[in-house]
Amino acid sequence: MSHFVFRGGRVLADQCVQDNCAIHVEDGVIADFHGGNEAEIVDLDGGWLVPGFVDTQVNGGGGVLFNDQPTVAGIAAIGAAHAKYGTTAFLPTLISDRLDVVAAGLDAVDAAIGRGCPASSASMSRDRFSTPRARGSMMPAISARSTTARSSC
Repeated sequence: MSHFVFRGGRVLADQCVQDNCAIHVEDGVIADFHGGNEAEIVDLDGGWLVPGFVDTQVNGGGGVLFNDQPTVAGIAAIGAAHAKYGTTAFLPTLISDRLDVVAAGLDAVDAAIGRGCPASSASMSRDRFSTPRARGSMMPAISARSTTARSSC
């Protein structure tokens, strides 16, 4: 377990902002907040310490589009590109595509989660079925009437 005291800035903690906050970190995860000075001191130099960001729609990053590389390697590259900006979890998101690409993307997300790939938490596909009049960015070749999109649930 690591114990740090963050000083010289502000810490966004459980529904409040704290100054000079001591944080217990276990296995890379914040376990508890305490006031105190008996730890390694980290100077925030007037900055903020905030929780990692969760991005709920990520089509790509780092030169990789998830549709073009629906693999664990693609997810890892996208995650690495977003991590440097504070994203700690994201939903790899496909833009309308063929069903084989959607299946490959879902399989890749399952595999990435199983391998503990950083920042991969689930998957999302949007705009798969739409009416021809309102298909948005969908390719006409894969557009289908919404009445053909039946849920098996």
